[in-house]
Order: sequence, then C-alpha cells, then structure tokens
Amino acid sequence: MPDRQYITDGTPAEHRDAIIQLFKEFQYGIEAEVVFSTDGYQIHNDIRNNDYFGAPLIIGSIYEKKLAEELNGNFLAVSVPFKERLVLSSSYVGYRGGLKLLEDIYTYVLKQFN
Repeated sequence: MPDRQYITDGTPAEHRDAIIQLFKEFQYGIEAEVVFSTDGYQIHNDIRNNDYFGAPLIIGSIYEKKLAEELNGNFLAVSVPFKERLVLSSSYVGYRGGLKLLEDIYTYVLKQFN
C-alpha cells in the first residue's frame, strides 16, 4: 500500500494541489500522502520514523539504497544517479513504462523470497 510520496523536484505551488488530488484518486479508496520537499536529510529522517508494518519498498535514486538497507526494506532505483544497472532504452513513461515499473517492483520484491 502506498504511504507517503515524496516529490523532490521543487514543484511550483500552483501545481501542488492538482498533484495531491491525483494521489487521492486511486481505486478502492487507496490514498497516499504527498510531501513536497527538496531536503533529502529531512525526507530520510521522516522515512526512518515511520512504521511500515513490514519491509518497505523504497523507490528512488542510489541515495535511498542505504536507507532501504537500514530499514531491511526493498529498494528500486528509478532515477539518477543509479549504478546498479545499465539503462540504454527503457523508461517508466506511458503505458509500457508503467508495465516495466510493475515488472521491476515485483522482481525486486520477489528477490526477498528466493
């Protein structure tokens, strides 16, 4: 289940309400809190202080890998910088990108059970 979504890109204030609304429109009543911040230290502390009721899945850049290990969680690098894989022509954009993201998430989570 999604918990908090951290948006670190310095989103202009006039677009924030629309983004927050998108994270309230998931099916089956699922919602996710949106946090806009460019302070990685604050974000990491916030993630550390949350109870995930199991192993969290942290999706981010290589900067979040050590945090995921600290929390005994799963980690998927989806943004630069990453150094665990070579990306030449894949993307998480669009329908095919969404399927690729789903494949990658399940691949990393299933590794935990093998």
